[in-house]
Amino acid sequence: MLNFLDPALMPVMAAFVFVFAIVLGLLTSASIFQRRVNTVIALVFAVFSASYSPLVLILQQYIPIAAILFIIIFIIVLVKKSVSKENTDPVLSSISLLILLFVIGVFWDEIQYILPLGLDPANVLGIIVVIVIIIIFLVAYKHKDKK
Repeated sequence: MLNFLDPALMPVMAAFVFVFAIVLGLLTSASIFQRRVNTVIALVFAVFSASYSPLVLILQQYIPIAAILFIIIFIIVLVKKSVSKENTDPVLSSISLLILLFVIGVFWDEIQYILPLGLDPANVLGIIVVIVIIIIFLVAYKHKDKK
């Protein structure tokens, strides 16, 4: 029986999937080529990067940090797209941002260990709270003339 979850192959498979997803996402967002061409290019990049062992070791070390950064970028893009839509309800957007702030506060004990050593976790949390509150005010300000 073939075992796909071999612990020795997990770093290589993780590097393959990570590079494939990043390259395919970048090529798709750039929309230079057709979808099939993007997939082939991403597949080639992923195969070559997964076969290069120093890159696999580096990615194995930094994928957790990169995953958190990509989650933060995803949340920022999601908030930006929800704010930029014309028919978005400002109350719903504000409630979503407050829920996001609540989730960050709940999981802050786990998140704070990812921060660089020189940063004070309380200050970083305070900056995040201020940024979210500013975004809530911007959402309310942008949609005040719509009604």
